[in-house]
Amino acid sequence: MGRRRRHDYRKKLKFTKKKIQAARKQHTSQALTCKDVDSHALLIMQSNGDWDCISFMLPYMTHKGIRDVVRCYNKKHDGKQKRAADYYV
Repeated sequence: MGRRRRHDYRKKLKFTKKKIQAARKQHTSQALTCKDVDSHALLIMQSNGDWDCISFMLPYMTHKGIRDVVRCYNKKHDGKQKRAADYYV
């Protein structure tokens, strides 16, 4: 058996212009997730109870988020009952 080679960690890294430009183009995604939309809609519903304020968010929400918002709406407005299944996309 021969001797094992040791890695030299002080070795210079070579970055080409192409690699540097590709790294600059990669940005972290700032997009909202469905969970973020769910929590924001529930917060709005808890604060003012206005359905019109969250109605535009419904296509971006999960089924669980819609159920929670509808449940909160129904607690605030006893006379008007909404069903979560009517708003699933």
